[in-house]
Amino acid sequence: MRKKKHRILRERAGTTLVETLVSLLLMSILIGMAARVLSGAYRVYLRLQKTQYAESILDTAMTEVRDLANDACGYVKLYPDGAQIADQVGNEIGTAMEFLDSNGYVVLISTDGCEETTLYRGNDLENVIGTQEALPKGRLLARYYNRKNDGTYLYTDGTKPVARAAAEAYGEGFYMGYYLKVTYRVPDETADGGALSSLVADVALYQDENCTELVISDTEILDFRYKIKYSEGVTATTVMNNTP
Repeated sequence: MRKKKHRILRERAGTTLVETLVSLLLMSILIGMAARVLSGAYRVYLRLQKTQYAESILDTAMTEVRDLANDACGYVKLYPDGAQIADQVGNEIGTAMEFLDSNGYVVLISTDGCEETTLYRGNDLENVIGTQEALPKGRLLARYYNRKNDGTYLYTDGTKPVARAAAEAYGEGFYMGYYLKVTYRVPDETADGGALSSLVADVALYQDENCTELVISDTEILDFRYKIKYSEGVTATTVMNNTP
């Protein structure tokens, strides 16, 4: 009877403290190894996800630019800096594209930001219909202007920008904290007044507003639907033309 009791006690014996500590140590090592592997995989996943977001932003933005440029007719002009165009001649390369659309409006596309802009109806600056708030660099904006008979339009009243209308392509959240920059180029040896069938657009996303930390970039060809010419003449003026 006594031997049977000892056997039962031995069968019920649990793990010792040393065994428990060793087991916990081994488990912590395995968990640490798994955490390192999962952490690395998660970082790779985040990089891939950010790249996919950036590619999506780039593709969507270029689709919008293509759609806008597809309506270009009359002429196309480029500015080196879309925030400084008043009384400026055109250039073969620039970050702002100006053209005449099929409705007779001058359209200016830029990612260079803009000051607060007064919106007015017709050719009367007193007929104010609203304002476009100031926008920082890195966001696609299209502004529309009434064209005069001499081919010019009023870009500023002398103190601040004005426009017939302004439309930001996408809200701030669309860019996911990135900054968009589009640079346009006319084909080599394109002369002022010469026929223009397409432009080259270099589109890029950056981490910073100064556009020094590149995330992703691509190059697109913008084909024009209508016959147009390349222009370098002054079109954006600071004085209202009295000619109706």
